[in-house]
Parts: sequence; C-alpha cells; structure tokens
Amino acid sequence: MDKFLVHGGRPLQGSIRLSGAKNAALPILVASILADEDVVLTNVPTALKDVQTTLEIIESIGANVIVEKDRVVINGRGVHQQPPAALCSRIRSSLVFLGALLAKLGRSEVAAPGGCKIGQRKFDLHIQGLRDLGADVVCEEDAIHARNENGLYGADIAMYLPTTTGTQNVVFGALAAKGTTIIKNANTRPENQDLFAFLTKMGATIRSGNRVVEVDGEARLHGAEHQIMAGTDEMITYIVMAAVTGGEIRIENASLQHEPISVRHLRDSG
Repeated sequence: MDKFLVHGGRPLQGSIRLSGAKNAALPILVASILADEDVVLTNVPTALKDVQTTLEIIESIGANVIVEKDRVVINGRGVHQQPPAALCSRIRSSLVFLGALLAKLGRSEVAAPGGCKIGQRKFDLHIQGLRDLGADVVCEEDAIHARNENGLYGADIAMYLPTTTGTQNVVFGALAAKGTTIIKNANTRPENQDLFAFLTKMGATIRSGNRVVEVDGEARLHGAEHQIMAGTDEMITYIVMAAVTGGEIRIENASLQHEPISVRHLRDSG
C-alpha cells in the first residue's frame, strides 16, 4: 500500500484501547537481557518494525525470545555475543545496546545507529557518560566500541541537554558500576520513568525526578513482569481526531498525566 484514501465528514464515535508506547517498549526490551531469568512483558506493540528489529537483535546475541501477540518473554542467560551491524543500522534505538551489553558482558560493539533522518542526532553524551563511569569507548566511522577493563565506578554526570536514549545508556552502565551515579539534566520523560519502574521490579535501585536520576550500582537483577505504558502519541492523536470531527470517544487506558502540556493546549483551544 502506498496511499490512504480517507472519506471524511463523519464524527468519530466509540471506544478504543491504546497500544503500548514504542519509546517505552524499546529500552525495556533491551533492559530485559540484563536478567538471566525470564522477563515477561505485556502490551508490547509487536506489530511495529522497530520493535520487531529490536527483538531480532536480542535473539541474535543469544537471548531466548517468545512472542505471543502483545506478550513477550525474554531470557538473557544465553547472551554472549555482539549484535550484527546489519540489524543495528536499521534503527537508532539499537544504540542503547552499547550500555546494556557493557553492563552484561563488560564489553559492547554497536554499529553506527540508523533510524529516521530528522536532522543532526548526535550521540556524544552517550559516549561521554559511559566514559565518566570509567569505560574505554572508541568511536570508529561505522561502529562504537566500549570496554570495561578497569571496572566501572559511580560518578556525577551533568548532561548539556536531556537526551532520552543517552540517559538510558548511562543508567544501564551505572547499574554495573561500583557506588552511586547521579545524572543531572537527565531525561525523566514518562517513557524513561516506565523503564526505571521496570528496572526497579528487576531489583535495581533508581531514584528520579526533576531531571535528576540516581542509580545504585552493582545491581543484582532478576526476572520480572511488567506492562508497557500506553502510547501517549496515539492518545493525543485520537483526542485531536475526535475534536476536529466533532465526535466523542472513550480511550480506555489513557493517562492525561503523561502529556500535561499537550492536554493544557488542547483545553485552551476549546
């Protein structure tokens, strides 16, 4: 299909249930490899290509993966190798395997990230954050290499902007470090809060709020069950569609707290 035909003039009516948020699901899927026991995730948007590619990468490095509709079971006990460049280059979120595999195996090698070309998307804060923890990180034209040869140690890390995946990478590295890591100007958006909640269920100690994240190191992680948060982008889309068509819909599993600014502007517009 290369086009959509939309016949308008009808108000939206009825009820809808939101899918899981992609930007919460992707780092949580990667975090699942940190446990050597089963991790059970529900409300995973498994129809999305980015999610499917992430699951392919997880299987390629030795983890066991079972997918049943929106339910995914991952066991990271068999993780032993680095992800293929061909898979990593498809999606930008593959970059978070850098911190996860560094924490899991003591070394990681990830191809230059792919994904949407939406302007300059640097990853220098990922590199500097892991270096601040004591990792030896080398950037080549087509790949990034990280090593934990002398151990990782908790550090105070200040980011010049609140990068989403950069925060995730540093958190993953901090879980394996000795001592406590404090990340200032971190990204604490709802999707990252969902990741932190999942890691807490796995046994991590993470405190976050007001763009500050504290992570206690040497975490002993285990299996857990977690439901991926509902997609906020999808929620706002349905709200706008109902508004512009003069309809009335019920969104079953929505949380307006996840998008306070968008909701405020929508209410201000009437």
